[in-house]
Amino acid sequence: MPVGGKTTRTSAARTPGAGIEFLLFAFAAGEQLSEHTAARPAIIHILEGEGELIAGGDAYPARPGTWSRMAPEVKHSLAARTPMQMALYLLPRQRRVTIRSW
Repeated sequence: MPVGGKTTRTSAARTPGAGIEFLLFAFAAGEQLSEHTAARPAIIHILEGEGELIAGGDAYPARPGTWSRMAPEVKHSLAARTPMQMALYLLPRQRRVTIRSW
């Protein structure tokens, strides 16, 4: 993911078998995550600090408790006005066809 500045920190964890990846980002005031897309559905959850989240062309205030679930390939970016922490959950890819037998 494209990240501006040099003080952004990340840590990551995977959930074996579930296909979920968890990443924790810490941004300094003024840093931003430039516009990009993800190949998988994702949830962004703001844990601390304030900024602006742009998703699908619309701007939203980013503050503790703000979260957004995005479909794959939705353009999004984030700018931190204050030091900010964000959790990112990359979800399993959606299956296009699900078949169940009875």
